[in-house]
Amino acid sequence: MRILYIAPRYHTNQTAVIHGWQLHGDEVFFLARAVGPTEDHRFLVPDIIPYSPLFLAVERLYEALHQRSESAHDIGLHYGFPSPPRVRAYIREKKPDIVVLREKSVYSMICYSICRWQGIRTVIYNQTPLLLEKEKLRRGPLHRLVDRLTPARRFTPVRSLGGTENKEADPHAFFVPFIAEPMCAPGERRYMPEGVVRLLDIGRFESRKNHLLMLRVFERLRWEHPRLHLTIVGEICRVQYQEYYDAVLRFIEEHALGECVSVKKNLSTEQMAEEYRRTDLYVLPSTGEPAAISPLEAMSYSIPAVCSDGNGTADYILPGKTGDIFRDGDEEDLYEKLSAILREPERIPELGRAAYEHICRDYSFAAYYDALMTWYESDAE
Repeated sequence: MRILYIAPRYHTNQTAVIHGWQLHGDEVFFLARAVGPTEDHRFLVPDIIPYSPLFLAVERLYEALHQRSESAHDIGLHYGFPSPPRVRAYIREKKPDIVVLREKSVYSMICYSICRWQGIRTVIYNQTPLLLEKEKLRRGPLHRLVDRLTPARRFTPVRSLGGTENKEADPHAFFVPFIAEPMCAPGERRYMPEGVVRLLDIGRFESRKNHLLMLRVFERLRWEHPRLHLTIVGEICRVQYQEYYDAVLRFIEEHALGECVSVKKNLSTEQMAEEYRRTDLYVLPSTGEPAAISPLEAMSYSIPAVCSDGNGTADYILPGKTGDIFRDGDEEDLYEKLSAILREPERIPELGRAAYEHICRDYSFAAYYDALMTWYESDAE
C-alpha cells in the first residue's frame, strides 16, 4: 500500500509507525508544513509544503501583537493554509491509498477536499479521547460545519481522560494505539551502577512540563535516598522556553543540587537513546499532556515509567507492574509514588523487564496496523 501522513511536523511519536510500514513492505510518505528542531529522520525525511505567503504575513503580524503569549505561535495549527495547487500536485504524484490528516484545521480541510476529488480514503488522527462526556458529543452548528469539511472518521491513541464514568464512545472515532519499537532488552543493560538510581525527566522547557515540581520532589527524595541522580532533558525553540530553562537552572543553583542534577537541551535522537540507556526510572511530571509518547519510549528501553493521570497515555502504564501513575499536578502524590519505588530499588529491574515485555506484547506495529486496516476495509468512510 501507499500511505501518506499530512501533519504540521514529523513528530517523534510517528517514527515507530513509519518504520513499521516500511518493514511491512508498504510505501509511506510524510507531508509537513515545517521541520522541527529535534526530529528523527532515520527512516524518512518529510516533504515540506509550507503555509502560503499570504498566511505567513498574517502570522507574523499576529505574533508581533502577542509576543508574550505562549500560544501565539499556534495560530498556524488551526488557521494556516497552503497553496492548494501545490498540495494537489503532490497528492496526485504520490497516489496514496490512505491519507492520514492531523487534526481538524484549515490545512486539513484543503487537503481533504483534494483527496475527496481524487477518491482517496482519508481519516483524521487527533488526541481527543475516544470516550467523552455526553455533552461533548453534542455538536453545535460550527462543529457540524467543520465535520462536513473534514473526514467523517477519526482515530485516537487516547482511550479516556479522568476515568470512564458518565462517558460514551464517540461513534465517529476508533482507537489506534501509540507504538514503540523495542530498543533495549533487560539483559542488554545495566541497572543502578554503583548503587546510584538514575532518574530521567523529559519535556520542553515550559511551565506545564513541571520541571520545577520535579526538582522539589527530587530534593525531598534525596533526604531518604541520597544515592540519586536526576537528568532533565528539554527543548528550547522559543523565548518563553529559555526563560523557564533559566528558572530551572536558578533552582538547582539556589538549592545546591548541581552535583546530582544534570540539565540538557535540544538533544539529537542518538543522544536521547544514550540518555535512556543510562536511566533506571523515567518520570513525566507534566500536566495537560494530551498523549505523551515518552513513557512508551522509556518502557521500550526496559525502564519503568511514572506519569500523571492527566496524561492521555497514562493507561499504557500498568501501576505496580511497569511503573506507576500519580494525581495530576499533585506534588505530594508524586513524592509518595517515587518514594515507594525507591524504597525497594531491587525491584526496578523487575519493573523494567515487565515494561519491555508490555511494549513487545501490546504496543507493536501489528496492533497499530490491525486497528487501521479494520477501518480501511470497512464499507463506511
